[in-house]
Amino acid sequence: ERGESFTESFVATGIFPPQFLDALAVAEESGQLVESMDRLSRLYEEEADSAIRTLTAVAAGAVWLTVAGSKSAL
Repeated sequence: ERGESFTESFVATGIFPPQFLDALAVAEESGQLVESMDRLSRLYEEEADSAIRTLTAVAAGAVWLTVAGSKSAL
């Protein structure tokens, strides 16, 4: 008896993007799962870091605008 593939398990969650799932399927079929998961984890970590930096910059700008706006109203 054989269970689901690694990729099928990830697909079943419904939370992973198609590009990730495609890369995972190729990695699993080629026997390069560990190497590919390492590469994918670094890629997504870089994307997350970039998104956090952008969000931080936008939030900081909004705070400065709010503070400047409240001081000019006084």
